[in-house]
Amino acid sequence: TGHGCVNCREMESRVWSDPQVLSMLKNDFVVVALYTDDKQKLDKEEYVTDAETGKVYKDLGRANSYVARTKWNVNAQPNYVLLSPDGEQLVPVRGYDLSVDGFVNFLQSGLDALKAAVEKKLTVVDYVQIEGGYELLMSDGTKLYIYNGADGAKGDKGDKGETGAQGPQGEKGDK
Repeated sequence: TGHGCVNCREMESRVWSDPQVLSMLKNDFVVVALYTDDKQKLDKEEYVTDAETGKVYKDLGRANSYVARTKWNVNAQPNYVLLSPDGEQLVPVRGYDLSVDGFVNFLQSGLDALKAAVEKKLTVVDYVQIEGGYELLMSDGTKLYIYNGADGAKGDKGDKGETGAQGPQGEKGDK
């Protein structure tokens, strides 16, 4: 966005003000704005350096513009990016479009993508003690083997033990 971005203000007044959009933004998202025309000077330790050209960005707007160009390949306003809590882009960037239904669909697609990503995260669903360690059954059906060190507490590689390679798919063991 930008302080002087007419299309950004139009999106806010005509799309974001819709009750369904506003509710989703308030209840399901953390809204962060990168003002690309902000003239605020950065402290020296906050300067952003272009990795390719070596150019140093010393004000907030130029630094934000660099981030938008390099992370999301956008150089216009407005653009909307939906990210997971760990910063992964969930769906394609959306630009200026006054369709309220389209924006609701965009937001919902981000929520759906986040839910799918969370469901794919692996968790341990079962485990069995084996000689020298544990066999873990993961939520996707794969097995992971963790081996204890010689004294049962410390492994060769440190205090947390050594992790073995994933073994073949097999029967689920008893707890």
